[in-house]
Amino acid sequence: MARALEIASVVLTSAFAGGSLLVSTAVAPSFSSMRPGEFLDWFAVYGPRIGMTLFPLEVGGTALCGLSLLAAIKRKQSPLPWGLATACMAGTLALLPLYFARANSGFIEKTIDIQDVPAQITSWSNWQWGRTGLSLVAAVFAGWGALKQSSE
Repeated sequence: MARALEIASVVLTSAFAGGSLLVSTAVAPSFSSMRPGEFLDWFAVYGPRIGMTLFPLEVGGTALCGLSLLAAIKRKQSPLPWGLATACMAGTLALLPLYFARANSGFIEKTIDIQDVPAQITSWSNWQWGRTGLSLVAAVFAGWGALKQSSE
């Protein structure tokens, strides 16, 4: 059972990391090529769809990494890789209320001054890269945890 939990942790964390990487490398760069009003219209439609696609992977990956951490502790194995994976994934979740909730709401509800949209897109992209980095590192740590367990 613990092995299936670890594999599921790796799969969900990696899926979230892949989705985040796709947003950072392909979706967000296209924002700057749009006129501010066009971007706000686009984001109002597709931003929530992207979020609702990635959010379950993010929450699931975080929860499963945490459960894998508890399982490693229970088995008296090194909790380090799972602790680091859990911390990184929890960091991605922490960014939601700290930054993304307000920023996304401003884009969706179009409460941002149209002149500020380019600067806000740059800020959003930078924060998204931070989130992507955390998720990629989490996926590596989760993989390490799964490999470490299989070798012990």
